[in-house]
Amino acid sequence: MSMPTWDIHRLHAEKFLREIGLECARCDFIDRLVDEPDSTIPLVLEEVRRSSKLLALMLSDRAVRPEDPVAVHDWGAWRGSRASVDALRRVAEAVAGRVGPLLVDLHLSLDYVWKHGLGGYPAWAEELGIAREVREYIAREFSKLSSASGAIGREPAGQGLDRARGAG
Repeated sequence: MSMPTWDIHRLHAEKFLREIGLECARCDFIDRLVDEPDSTIPLVLEEVRRSSKLLALMLSDRAVRPEDPVAVHDWGAWRGSRASVDALRRVAEAVAGRVGPLLVDLHLSLDYVWKHGLGGYPAWAEELGIAREVREYIAREFSKLSSASGAIGREPAGQGLDRARGAG
């Protein structure tokens, strides 16, 4: 099963940030950081270095990288790798401030719920330390979608995006 598109991530990021009264000029960049770290990290390495020299070294030098990958697609979230996700949050915070880690949590949560539904989400989110605001948003939004469609991420092409936009 495929993951939600970046358009869906962007729509939910915009709605989530509006609801909590925050803005982010780099929402799309955070999505790229989660999904394409190998091409994105070099673009922000200097910002990360100003925030944490050790993290920048771990991201840029494969010889000192821990055994559990620090930068792979979804940063190990599917394996429940909290350390990798925490590293991603720190990179996102260096790039986008307070909003960065929230958008990381939202992106990973959308991917999880899209693929697995809401059933195991609370335990998964707790294990990875997903922010309370994100957990509440996901529960609220996808409970509505789930009751309207019967399944999340399994709708015919286009319908899920329409519902995500509020048109369904």
